[in-house]
Amino acid sequence: MAQLLVEARVGATVTSDLVEDVIVDEITVAPRVAPSVAVAIGTRLDANHAVAVDGGWSRSDLESRAAGDATRVLALTVWTASVSIRRRLIGDLWARGTIGALKYAPAGDEREGTLFQEEAPLRPMVGIGARYERGLTSALAVGVDVGWDLHRFTTQSLRADGFDGESTVHRLTVAVTVGRRHDRARP
Repeated sequence: MAQLLVEARVGATVTSDLVEDVIVDEITVAPRVAPSVAVAIGTRLDANHAVAVDGGWSRSDLESRAAGDATRVLALTVWTASVSIRRRLIGDLWARGTIGALKYAPAGDEREGTLFQEEAPLRPMVGIGARYERGLTSALAVGVDVGWDLHRFTTQSLRADGFDGESTVHRLTVAVTVGRRHDRARP
């Protein structure tokens, strides 16, 4: 019989540069380290495999950096939705593969004159992750989760300003997880 999987993750996300250009000095645009929250609901397929639907949120300031100075551009929220397949590696160590989408949601009136002026892009993403979890009680497990994902990035405003192509953006999230304890069966 399949077992319901329910969990919450709270952590921090580091994102690589969304945009990089060189005029005289290098100029980059990237979010600062962002607090992040995610939830997952899924099912255990057997003692070693699970599938889940994940939703996540993070929010921080988008910064432009040039010649060692950082300037706040706007507040930036990132929403994610994905499906993950999980596999127990050994004991309490799990790995996962993820496919989904990421939506940039900049603050409303701050968008004017920025790379998000004309749109807030929805981008496909893929990722991998690992987690170590331990039973806290007979019904509750806690753990540490590390996830990495990547997606391509551009906006209509960037294209209109002559930036052709897309950047590959990497995101790394480290989080603490709390969720329903899984069946303790081992491979």
